[in-house]
Amino acid sequence: MEVNWHKLKDMTKKDIGKIPKVPGIYFVRWSRDDCPVPINRITGTDQKGILYIGRSENIRSRIRKIYNAIINNKRGHTIYKTIVFCGTSKIVKLEEYEITWEELGTINESEAQEWAAIKTYCDKYNEPPPLNLMISRELFATFGLAVFGKSKFASEPDDFVKSIIF
Repeated sequence: MEVNWHKLKDMTKKDIGKIPKVPGIYFVRWSRDDCPVPINRITGTDQKGILYIGRSENIRSRIRKIYNAIINNKRGHTIYKTIVFCGTSKIVKLEEYEITWEELGTINESEAQEWAAIKTYCDKYNEPPPLNLMISRELFATFGLAVFGKSKFASEPDDFVKSIIF
């Protein structure tokens, strides 16, 4: 499956305005010279450079908030707090943030795929993506005890999610 990554810095209001107002999931990655920057994790190196995994009822609105948080240094998304608190902007340059997303039919689907993506990432590296510091411990514990496909929060990751993480 081909995934289209978009450099956040190069996106315009018009580009963001073309994104549908539908539920979905999104991934933010670190990329330099159009190649993902490997990130060392506890049990290996994330060759895909994934920094953050999220979901939204309105993917256009969420991407606009992420754009404003990263590019315009404005509050409105939890990623802003993490970048400021952790000093990520000293390491990852503005032109190195990329984003991709998947449009889904319902908020329940986007919630299920977000948690499937985070759980799959955690299974692979034994920790969440570096900017996903706001994970609800309660949901994470519940999901961690679940079996893929057997509970509300334990859906199988779809092909889009698998193509990004694996």
